[in-house]
Amino acid sequence: MRYVNYFKKPVFWLIIPFSIYLIFGLIHLNKFETADEALWISDPFTGRIHGYWQALSDRNWIQTRINDKPGISLALISGIGIFFEGNPQEKLLTSKEESPRIYNPEANQRSYLAFRLPILIFNGLMSFFFFYAIRRLTRNDFIAFLTATLILLSPILLGVSQIINPDSLLWSLGFASLISFLNFSENGGKKWIFFSMLFFGFSLLSKYTAVIFIPFFFLIVLWKSCQEVLEKGDKVSYRQLALKNMAWFPAIIFGGLSVFSFFMPAVLLNLKFLYDGTFGFKSMHNVSLIFLAMFIFYLLIFLELVFFKGRFSFSFIKSSKPLITLAPRMIFFALASGTVFAVINWLIGKNFLGVDDIAFDSGRSDIFQSLTFFQKLMLEPRALVFSLPPVVIFSAVFLWIMAAFKKTNFQWIAFILSAFILSFFAAVFFQDLLVNIRYSIMLYPIISFLAALGIHNFLVMMKKDNSKMSWIIAASFAILISVWSILSIKPYYFNYTNDLLPKNKIITGAWGYGGYEAAAYLNALPDAKNLRVWSDYEGFCSFFSGKCVRISTAINYKEEFPKAVDYFVSSRRGNITNENIWKYLKKNKIFQEQPVWELIIGRRPENFVRIFKNNVIN
Repeated sequence: MRYVNYFKKPVFWLIIPFSIYLIFGLIHLNKFETADEALWISDPFTGRIHGYWQALSDRNWIQTRINDKPGISLALISGIGIFFEGNPQEKLLTSKEESPRIYNPEANQRSYLAFRLPILIFNGLMSFFFFYAIRRLTRNDFIAFLTATLILLSPILLGVSQIINPDSLLWSLGFASLISFLNFSENGGKKWIFFSMLFFGFSLLSKYTAVIFIPFFFLIVLWKSCQEVLEKGDKVSYRQLALKNMAWFPAIIFGGLSVFSFFMPAVLLNLKFLYDGTFGFKSMHNVSLIFLAMFIFYLLIFLELVFFKGRFSFSFIKSSKPLITLAPRMIFFALASGTVFAVINWLIGKNFLGVDDIAFDSGRSDIFQSLTFFQKLMLEPRALVFSLPPVVIFSAVFLWIMAAFKKTNFQWIAFILSAFILSFFAAVFFQDLLVNIRYSIMLYPIISFLAALGIHNFLVMMKKDNSKMSWIIAASFAILISVWSILSIKPYYFNYTNDLLPKNKIITGAWGYGGYEAAAYLNALPDAKNLRVWSDYEGFCSFFSGKCVRISTAINYKEEFPKAVDYFVSSRRGNITNENIWKYLKKNKIFQEQPVWELIIGRRPENFVRIFKNNVIN
């Protein structure tokens, strides 16, 4: 009977979405290569991950700074693959200086499987921690189960968990850090302090953008102090709570920085690496001013609590009650309206708001920076909104609309999560950067949590929250819709775009997908090993058994291409980054006009991989 009761626990049923995640994740796992992955595992024989472990082995501590991202968490998790990849030099059959190069497709597939599988498994297992932490935070099994499930079955999160890149761990470690700190602020406890330190440190070790948690954790501390005043109105309890949180806040940050320094010993030899990897990263313009302002504000509040017993801050919070009460509703309304406007503007295909439809990957380009404030505002959420499964985006919008006009269950959690999204986009505006899916990867688990809260509040509204059957039906529906989203893009999960966006538009490029399939087509041709092929992107050569000219080695293309290349592999991204080469090829009619092979990803014509035959020698 004891074992029967165990099977009734929601954490046991989480094995179902976890299994679905693994099944889909293992499909195609070693049959693509994305941008920059080769730098981590084969550059061209050994990469950054090998370099990290070699530095530790040689006690060459300064060399443990393998990248400015810094990507150490990736080296720790994915580095397990070193024991299973075999001889890395087998992946390239020619010297690294030689062009064209000849690759070993079997060795490259073995290597990608070895380095990707640990990431896939680690992120999947993290869902059980998410369940545990969210269950403790909400005291609700259904919300914890549904959040973990929506995360596991998110096509984008599944896709990024297949990629050897710092972002593949940033989202899971960052989300674990956030919900750990929320548990600490709500429930206290040494274990949540420990988890906050640990996951914050590993988030920073993944990528410098995790530094956003420092000011945001401070905002959580301030908000919990305000709640204490507004809900209890007791100056003594307010001061005790505020002092406790204000004291532990720097301790958690210092603990996270200590984890960062321990696993990247180069910091102990040169403290500049700590600054460069956090507050002073080169692409984060003027961000130091934000941290300076936060430090001064923190110091003033802490001193006021110590020397003036919190009298002034307590009175200020009480007098600001109308504004503090209104702030969450304004954020809910802003996110709901922004999402709805973005969906409607591109769903109908008319762009009635007059937003310049610039390329999704414009980044920090002159084109994006020249747009008006309103146009930037409408473009920023586009990638996020159209890469979420419909059940997630509609549930989150329902929660925001509902919470904007009335009090909901777990409203303070919804406010914190929503405030993080708004803070993220505010930081993006501050950097004058158009985010894409990869840049905003930290937001996907947060939106999933909000969607679970939205479904919960919908059932409460329908007075079905006490019915186990209602929870089972809601969870089953969410799983089925999520699986449908995965099936619609399988196996190119990181290119998922929901059907709310017209098919003639895209929000992400192939990013390496399709290269294996293109290579498979050419490998099947007679005398494939003697063929010479030029690829305009990085996802092809590793899987081709013939002679391959990579982008970077195509220096004298005007002399080489007309007579020496049999086929050209083309992609949207490659067309943009190698625009001059393609203009030359087209102008001189060097390749046949119609492709001999084509792959359209996600039924979106702009997201293509094509093979063209040389028109001069064939």
